Amino acid sequence: MTWKQKGIRHDTKHDKLRLSKGKNHKDGHDFILCEYQAPPEIELEKIQQVRAVYNTGKARWVLHVVCEEEIAAESPGENTAGVDLGICNPAAVAFPDDALLYPGNTLREDKHYFQQEEYQTEGDHGPSQTAQWAREKLARRKDHFLHALSKDIVERCVDHDVGTLVIGDPSGVDEDDWGRHGNKRLDNWAYKRLMNLIDHKARERGIKVEMPDERGTSSACSVCGHEDNDNRVERGLWKCDRCGVVGHGDVNGADNIRQKTLSVTPPLGDSDNGCLAQPRVIHFSRTRGFQPRAPAE
Repeated sequence: MTWKQKGIRHDTKHDKLRLSKGKNHKDGHDFILCEYQAPPEIELEKIQQVRAVYNTGKARWVLHVVCEEEIAAESPGENTAGVDLGICNPAAVAFPDDALLYPGNTLREDKHYFQQEEYQTEGDHGPSQTAQWAREKLARRKDHFLHALSKDIVERCVDHDVGTLVIGDPSGVDEDDWGRHGNKRLDNWAYKRLMNLIDHKARERGIKVEMPDERGTSSACSVCGHEDNDNRVERGLWKCDRCGVVGHGDVNGADNIRQKTLSVTPPLGDSDNGCLAQPRVIHFSRTRGFQPRAPAE
């Protein structure tokens, strides 16, 4: 359950939270009284939200308290980076002199495995315990992946002296009909969650975040600006008919997003052997996190 500000009363003198039951759930008591014991270094002020979450491992309810806190962080630099969000590749990042590609292989493997576990154990009267376990396990793994991905992107932005991070907003793409298979993949695309995580972590490091509309960034050349939907030859291959640049489609889109806030738009690369065509691929491991793919010997 979640309580917003209007349903929360904070008794700072006695370290208690009064959580309203709402109009439809009052049985003589208007609120739930919760005592808490916060660490000495934590001060609960400007409470925005309180969530009650059941911990299945410890078999008890836990309160998550969300507070607003001002963070004065110095900007890492003056460079600008662009982020293109996708389904097959959850993120592609373009820096002024570098590019990164984050494949979603781990997410797809987890989804395939745990959905098989769920479907094979569905009971006659609803989901079995195994099916419920599979759903919760998949949700936890996906949440961990998104947290790790957003953290890695922000940390690499800091290493590249990025002061402004531009994330292309794909809102509206899910309003179109992409067929049965395409619509199913769109339903599982957590781009809003990823955008919020990147935004939160970036602002903690002093990075300004902008989220312009990404429309047109996939069909335009980031080098000469020529726009043609046929330039995207295959899923990952992008070739400009005008200037002949060959690159990775997601990286080209990320560089177009990067250039949206620049008064002068220097391209990321202008040849097939530049980072536009050969981004560094960052793979995810549950034990080591995100690591660059080992170079071919």
